[in-house]
This record gives sequence, C-alpha cells and structure tokens, in this order.
Amino acid sequence: MRGLVAFILCCLASVTASAQSATYLRQLLDEAAHSGEAARRFLKETRSISDTDEALLNGFRAMADLLMCRYVLLPTSKWQHFVKGRDQLEAAIRKDPVNAELRFMRFCTQVNTPSLLGYKSSINTDKRMLIRYLQDQSQIGNDTAALNRSMKAYLLQSNICETSEIKLLKTL
Repeated sequence: MRGLVAFILCCLASVTASAQSATYLRQLLDEAAHSGEAARRFLKETRSISDTDEALLNGFRAMADLLMCRYVLLPTSKWQHFVKGRDQLEAAIRKDPVNAELRFMRFCTQVNTPSLLGYKSSINTDKRMLIRYLQDQSQIGNDTAALNRSMKAYLLQSNICETSEIKLLKTL
C-alpha cells in the first residue's frame, strides 16, 4: 500500500513539475522572441529536454532552436538551427497531434518563415484547428486564459485569417 501511495505522489509531483515547467518555458519563449540574450538562455534551459519527455516540452525545445535563427549571424548556423527546430517541432506534433499549443508554435513559425524555406504547408490546417480550439475553450471555460488570449491576438494580427474568421475570433 505504501508503495502505491508513493507512486501516486511521484506521479502527481511529476505532473505539477511539468505544468510549472511549461509555465516557465512559456515565459522564456516570450522573452526569447524579443532578445538574443533571452533566446540563448531559453536554448540552454531546453537542452535537458529529451525525446522521451512529453510532446509540449519537446515543442519548447524546438522553438528554442527556431528562435536562435534570429540571433545567429552565419547562414549555415541559421540553417542548422532551423532544420533542427523544424524537425523537433514536427516530431512533437506527431507525438501529440491535437495539442493546440504545439499547433500554435508551428503556426507562428510558419507565418514568420521565409517562403524560400518551404515551411508553410500547415498554416491553414493549424489556423482552423486553433480557431476551433478557441471556440471550444470559450464555451467551456479554461485555465489557460493567457495562452488563449495570445493565440487569439496572434491569429487576428497574422493577416492569414479570412474576414469571417476574424469576425468569429472577435466574438470569442
């Protein structure tokens, strides 16, 4: 019986640590989008995340590499960070294809990636999924309101949404 209780407590601690980790990594991701120093810190913080960790954490690891493309100078370094981040993000989405936050990461990346890199094929699919997700969240309430506000704001300013989608988003 003690073993079962200890196991359950370890599982709960792991879930709590994961949630705190995601909150912390979201904050670092936001800072990294605006600062090279923060991007390097974000990259360092995500290096310990392994392929066996949950998909969302792998998504943050991927975003750390993708954001470094902004702050490195050599084209070969930019390309290496891009390929590594893209591949990691796609693997994370394959691992958890219904995770809206992962889809949001890919949407933001693809909207901001130059066309010549050929990484824009999922923009419309992700956009539709994110809009459906936000609709569902507005009807049932949620505990990730800040993330949802960010998703909504980004979708509205992305110049990707059609007029009907913009109207819908404004009502959510």
